Amino acid sequence: MKENAIDPIQLTSLPSKPVAKEEVTVPQDKTGIPAIRKIKILIVAVAGFVLIGGGVGAALYLGWISIPGFPSTKKTAVISTPPKIGPMLKISPLVINLKEEGGRHYIKTTIVLEIGQKEWVEEVQSRIPLFSDLAILTLSDKRLEDLKNSAAKENLRKELLVKVNQALDSPKVNQIYFDEFLYQ
Repeated sequence: MKENAIDPIQLTSLPSKPVAKEEVTVPQDKTGIPAIRKIKILIVAVAGFVLIGGGVGAALYLGWISIPGFPSTKKTAVISTPPKIGPMLKISPLVINLKEEGGRHYIKTTIVLEIGQKEWVEEVQSRIPLFSDLAILTLSDKRLEDLKNSAAKENLRKELLVKVNQALDSPKVNQIYFDEFLYQ
């Protein structure tokens, strides 16, 4: 077989066909990777870092994950059931003279008893005259100045609660409420 030798001079003299596409040379670095490809890789890496970092940051903030040694920011939902209120028993209004010189000051109050269980209502109701007497004796020993602030009313409530439960021989009354509390 015969080898064809091509003369470079002849190549330049041949009529050239029009080239449909013009080749563009892309700048390359020392490694031979085109610069555009490097930019694309950089954009994808930054976007991935932002997405992963943002996801981890959100998970830390929401408390889905925790870092040992750092306080947890997890917000625990506290679902508390409201305290169960027992049956109520109202004592008729009481008008009591306070411990003052000349008896010029008095108090008018209506007391409501919260009973622990429904089964105890009859027993507590049968002792209402005793509770009225306890309230009258306790309040008639007070002065007007002793009843004016809210802390004194709270102390009076606790004092009456202790006396009522002592009269019942067991803590059957959970709370005492003042439905009406007027003084003059």
